[in-house]
Amino acid sequence: MKKESLQRKKEQRAGETERRVAEIRKERAENDHIIYGLAHTSMFLRIYDSTINHWQNNRLTRAMQFAPKLVLDCSYDDHMNHRESSYAAKQLMLCFAENRANDEPFDLHYCNTNFDGSCMQILKRYIPTMLNPEFPMNIHSQCFTELFPKEQLVYLTPHCREDLVTYDPDDIYIVGAMVDTVNNEPLSLAKAKRLGLRMARLPLDRYLQWGAGSGKSLTLNQMISIMLDLKKTGDWNTALQHVPRRKVADYATHPNDRQALNKRANKLNVRIDHLLKYEGNGGKATVFAKPEMLRHHKEGMDFKLENWATGKRKTNRSS
Repeated sequence: MKKESLQRKKEQRAGETERRVAEIRKERAENDHIIYGLAHTSMFLRIYDSTINHWQNNRLTRAMQFAPKLVLDCSYDDHMNHRESSYAAKQLMLCFAENRANDEPFDLHYCNTNFDGSCMQILKRYIPTMLNPEFPMNIHSQCFTELFPKEQLVYLTPHCREDLVTYDPDDIYIVGAMVDTVNNEPLSLAKAKRLGLRMARLPLDRYLQWGAGSGKSLTLNQMISIMLDLKKTGDWNTALQHVPRRKVADYATHPNDRQALNKRANKLNVRIDHLLKYEGNGGKATVFAKPEMLRHHKEGMDFKLENWATGKRKTNRSS
């Protein structure tokens, strides 16, 4: 009984489809005007998602031949718990996606991968075709020192003291693929020293004023976005726009933070002009600015032996 009902509904749908197709053909035969739409005269062509995927994969294949290289060090599985490994896997997926969507992508390499580790297992669920030979994703179980010349490697670690001033396309920069919400040990610094590599850090303190209580940690995909813009523009002010605004002090909405910073700077007699930029419209302040004004040496700060330890300071009063 059920099969007969399904067969009857199927025949009914087939009859309605034939009747609708016949009406469309009759209407088109009687119409002498141009017919717009798919398979007819059209101003635009439909671009399918598969076409975009092939085009972006071809761009990554071209980047493997000509673009600068960037390495993600995936050797920190043993230092992360399962939750941190899942976060790291998601950020590694976003790194690949943002690099793939960029107009000038890096030749991205995932090195020191452990396919039995939790991070790679979760990443494989995000990108099921990542191990296919035709998929444009470089995954290596070897160390980056075995794949690239050692003199070109630069390990980006926040624990070193040297800032990365300019981007060098001949260098191969390494980013540690680790989410350290619990473990804050300088593991990347120790590894770079152990391998004898050059080290550098992003000049965050030079170009940004961090808000109160905000950490200076960045996600892996934010690091990739910063390096992509730095490679394209060579300007740190443009590249550091990817730093979340919640981590940066907003002086336009919180003027008390700016007053406290100025008060502290006056006590220390230091220069903070590279942290503030006053625009002409309303005197708004932003932290993404180059130095524009010079702070002059404060009057009366010169050391005088005769006044030292007396608690008095001689001042010239005009009559």
